[in-house]
Amino acid sequence: MLVWFYPVFPVAGGLLAMFFIYMLGFKKFYWRDFMLGLAILFICLGIQVLTPVQQIPLLPVVFEVQREAVAMNITDKVTINRMVLDKIYSRGMLFIVGVSLWAGFVAGVIQEGFKYLWVRKSNYIGTLNIGLGFGVAEAFAIALLTFPTQMLYLSTAPADIVLASVFLSVYERFAVAVFHIGVALYMLDMVRRGRGLLGLGIAIAIHGVVDSLAMLYQYLGKIEFLAITEVLVIVIAIVFVLKICRKALTEMQQIFMQRTLTSTTTDIEQKLYPQ
Repeated sequence: MLVWFYPVFPVAGGLLAMFFIYMLGFKKFYWRDFMLGLAILFICLGIQVLTPVQQIPLLPVVFEVQREAVAMNITDKVTINRMVLDKIYSRGMLFIVGVSLWAGFVAGVIQEGFKYLWVRKSNYIGTLNIGLGFGVAEAFAIALLTFPTQMLYLSTAPADIVLASVFLSVYERFAVAVFHIGVALYMLDMVRRGRGLLGLGIAIAIHGVVDSLAMLYQYLGKIEFLAITEVLVIVIAIVFVLKICRKALTEMQQIFMQRTLTSTTTDIEQKLYPQ
């Protein structure tokens, strides 16, 4: 029965990230920037999912399998996918590593590149909300995109596997959402220091390494790659957020004080010079 509620758990991880930010002192969310982060996420997903850019190294393998499938009159998609995986494994570890690195770093270039276009012109509090919107939107997207495959897998899995998957999905989406916030803040901080392009390059490198490790786990199924990925994500996320969020808090307080001062000045002027 728990399996049917699986999409709730990645979403819960994203919402947990919002609560974490709230507990850090950000009692107000800036929804325009949040929605901008959501929009950036869907632009990135559109490029990554609807174009073959992440799959370029695999295209020769796919075309070869398609020719073989036509020759053998195979039309079952599951069988064809299995043939593609067999071809990938037959090309050896170096090919798998190369494919994983390509997919990981392409994701880094697309996602961090698009975030950078907006955060470089934003402020700390706006950037925090852009990163948060991006991360929470990704949690919703992952819940929807992985639901069919997770249903097939977990419907026959033992109870302990189901519970472990539930915990991991909540934790992973929480960690990744905070990661997106931290990296976005880091890029803006580097822009403020006059080293924006260097910050973008480092953000792409970090994202690329993390996603490449995740891809290696998917291909090889070795738990070590998953463990390293999850630890890296949460450490980077917490370090960046805690290091830079003070600047965002200070900025938010300054904005509040400025607005309060402006409002007070307006009230005084209206009393002194009534219309």
